[in-house]
Amino acid sequence: MFFISTALYPLRKLEESSACLLHRLASHDSRTHSVEATRLAPCGKAYALSLAVAVACTLKFFGIALWSCDTELTMPRRSAAPKA
Repeated sequence: MFFISTALYPLRKLEESSACLLHRLASHDSRTHSVEATRLAPCGKAYALSLAVAVACTLKFFGIALWSCDTELTMPRRSAAPKA
């Protein structure tokens, strides 16, 4: 999956080089959009689709992490009143 993402090669170059299958696979990878948004940010450019996909995936995976967190195992119970 790392090699399908555009961490090594920009997505627009894949489209220009007529690598249709690889371009199509890469455009469905969420890491591709994160890398493209990060790659264009220092240039002052913003690709709206990449930013939207990156934010949506971040919120989705954070929500899954919160939903699957078992607080019974991670948080110790506190007693209601201290014993004297």
